Amino acid sequence: MTDPVPTDTDQPGTDNAVAPAGDFHWRAIWWGFGASAAITLIVGVPLMIVTDSIWWLAWVAVVGLFIGGALAARMARTSEPLNGAMIALLFFGVVAVGYLVGQAVEILPDPLPGLAPDNSTFFFVWPLTQIIAGPLGSYIGGLGLRTDGREETTG
Repeated sequence: MTDPVPTDTDQPGTDNAVAPAGDFHWRAIWWGFGASAAITLIVGVPLMIVTDSIWWLAWVAVVGLFIGGALAARMARTSEPLNGAMIALLFFGVVAVGYLVGQAVEILPDPLPGLAPDNSTFFFVWPLTQIIAGPLGSYIGGLGLRTDGREETTG
């Protein structure tokens, strides 16, 4: 069976265009970032409040980053881990700025809920899991897509 002829929606410059290899697909990245943030806020924050532990928020955020990376891969129609890495970088940047501002204006408790005083494990482990989750989600989310952006079919 031959591939169908590309339509106008498959051409560069349209929303459905496949990102060239190695390039960032910014629309997909922002959607992936938004999905990650929404999952974190809707699921993670209530879990953190109920359990009184920042670790629940962190693990939900990691799952959210994985899902955001997979969403970005499907939108960009490519299994490019750089899109997931950019989502993780943006997410970490927003969280880091929020944390620093929260500490500066003294609205965050010290230590954070669920952490022992002078425990820096959280601040080492969580960013590493973010760095892994975004690109891994982007890679796995793009599996099954051919290089031209169409899904592989069997049979």
